[in-house]
Amino acid sequence: MAAGVSTTGAGDGKPRVAVTGTGRMGAAMAVRPREAGFPATAYNRTRAKAEATGATARGDVCPCGRPP
Repeated sequence: MAAGVSTTGAGDGKPRVAVTGTGRMGAAMAVRPREAGFPATAYNRTRAKAEATGATARGDVCPCGRPP
C-alpha cells in the first residue's frame, strides 16, 4: 500500500490524494481525505475494492495521482 499527494491537475487548488492498495489501511487512507472534500483516486488489484472507497477507481497504477 502506498499513498501520495499531488497539487498538480486538481484544478481547484486542493491537493489530490492517490492510494495504491485498498485493504484495511489503504481503504481508510482513501476514504478520510475524500470525506474531507479532497479529490481521491484509488488503485487496487481488485477494482471493486477501490470503488468501495468512493474514490475514483483506476484500472492501472501508474497514472493513479493524475486526474481521470
